[in-house]
Amino acid sequence: MFRRKPKSPATGRRPQKAKKMQRRLNGQRVARRKTRVKGPPLHRVLWALVGRPVKVLAVMLLVAVGLLAGWSLVVMSPAFALQEAQVEGTRHLSRMQVLRAAGLGNTDSLVALKVRPIQRRIARLPWVKTVRVRREFPHAVRIEITERTAGMLAAAQGRIFVLDRDIRPIAELGRGPVPDLPWLTGLSRADLVKPDDETVRLMEAAGRLLRLVARRKLGTVSEVNLDRVWGLSLVLNELGATVRVGFRDFEARLEVLEKVLADLRQRGELARATLIDLQNHRRIVVRLGREPA
Repeated sequence: MFRRKPKSPATGRRPQKAKKMQRRLNGQRVARRKTRVKGPPLHRVLWALVGRPVKVLAVMLLVAVGLLAGWSLVVMSPAFALQEAQVEGTRHLSRMQVLRAAGLGNTDSLVALKVRPIQRRIARLPWVKTVRVRREFPHAVRIEITERTAGMLAAAQGRIFVLDRDIRPIAELGRGPVPDLPWLTGLSRADLVKPDDETVRLMEAAGRLLRLVARRKLGTVSEVNLDRVWGLSLVLNELGATVRVGFRDFEARLEVLEKVLADLRQRGELARATLIDLQNHRRIVVRLGREPA
């Protein structure tokens, strides 16, 4: 029988193979796994992003509601109720016409009064050149109007219209005395109410002609006639003749008119003149009437 070889007693040293394995393991690098940090919950992240804007919006909403409530109290307060409307500067327009166009009432609040729309409505009235609306706290509003100045009268189809100094229609003349103003003839009612481009040019030319006559002190104009063929003609109070000046060159033609009038006056035939045609600067036509018996 074979005997099993007895184990060698422990000497305190590891076997050679175990030592080699240990050295090999010690030489290897072991990758360490990073510690995973657990983040905050999703609802906290969302609140951190939108929480502050929501708070700001909530504060702004509360402030807006407070301001609106305060504004409503001020507007509804009888302390600022409109009680008086003053109208100044009118001569042709009545106070009621202005107030009706303004749309004012005794229940309006002076604080909430919309000034610009009121001014636009009043500006549409005839005769109004400029208008200014002012609040006068606590209970009054002041309306200051500058009216257009009448410069001429126009007769068209049995009606009389008032024109300003720029020969633009103001309004139809109502009942009452007819003012002493020059007359504009040759236009229809449609030309005055809704003039076309040619009529507008003729009316603007008439305005320039009147200003030149006044500057040269040729006399008082009694009538200006507008004709699409002959152009402009005028009649002076001191002269019974019709003076044709055409469409242009008014300054030069009025200078010629001064010389013609001086020549007729020197010859004593000024009263006999019925027509002075200045349209052709090379040939001035003067038509004389019969001598008085």
